[in-house]
Amino acid sequence: MKRLLLLLVSVLSFCGLAEAQVTQQAVVKTHGRKLVGGGDKSGEPVAGAVVSIKDGNEVLSNAQGSVKFSVSPTERYFVSGVFKKDYTISDNSILSEGHYYTKSEPLRIYMENTRELQAYRTALTNEIRSNYHKQIRALQAEVDSLRAEGKTTYEELSRLQQNIAEAWSRSEAEIKNMVERYLLIDFDHAEAFDREISGYIINGEFDKAKAMLGTPE
Repeated sequence: MKRLLLLLVSVLSFCGLAEAQVTQQAVVKTHGRKLVGGGDKSGEPVAGAVVSIKDGNEVLSNAQGSVKFSVSPTERYFVSGVFKKDYTISDNSILSEGHYYTKSEPLRIYMENTRELQAYRTALTNEIRSNYHKQIRALQAEVDSLRAEGKTTYEELSRLQQNIAEAWSRSEAEIKNMVERYLLIDFDHAEAFDREISGYIINGEFDKAKAMLGTPE
C-alpha cells in the first residue's frame, strides 16, 4: 500500500510538472531594411535554421521560419545557439539575454545571409560616412565664414575648430557604432522611436541620435 501511494505521488508530481510547461512560439527571420538609395525590403522567414534551447532541446524552423518549444510560464529560458549554413545571427543579444514566455508575440530571432549582410553593411557605412563628413564640412564652412567676417573671438574660433578636429578624429569609431545600431532595427516592426533614430543616423546627425539614445559624448 505504501509503495502504491508513493507511485501515485510520483505520477501526480510528474503530471503537475508537465502541465506547468507551455509552448513558446518563435520566428527566425531577416530584418526589414531601408535600402541604401531608397526603397524598403521586407524581412523574410529563414527556413531550416537550428535553434538550440539551453536545456538541450533543438528545433528546426519551418518554411515560415516558425519554431515551437516548451518552456516554463514563469521562469526565464535561454537560447544557446542558432545555426544555418551561410547565415549569421545579426542580433547576438538573443543569446546573452534570458527570455520569458510570451503568449501574444513570438520571440523574434534575426539571422542574415552572411554575404548579403556584408554587402548591406558596406553600402550603409559608405552612405553614413558620406553624410557625416558633409555635416563636419558644413560646420567647417560656418567657422571659416565667422573667421572671415570677424564676428567672433579668437578663443571661440579656437574652441569651434577644436570641436571639428575632434569630430574628424573620432569619425570612424562613431560611424561604426551607428552602423551597428542601425543594423539592429527591424523596419517591419520598428516603432516611431527607432524610425526617428534611423533618420538621424543615416543623415550623419549623430548628436541627435545619441541624445535620443542617452549615449554620453
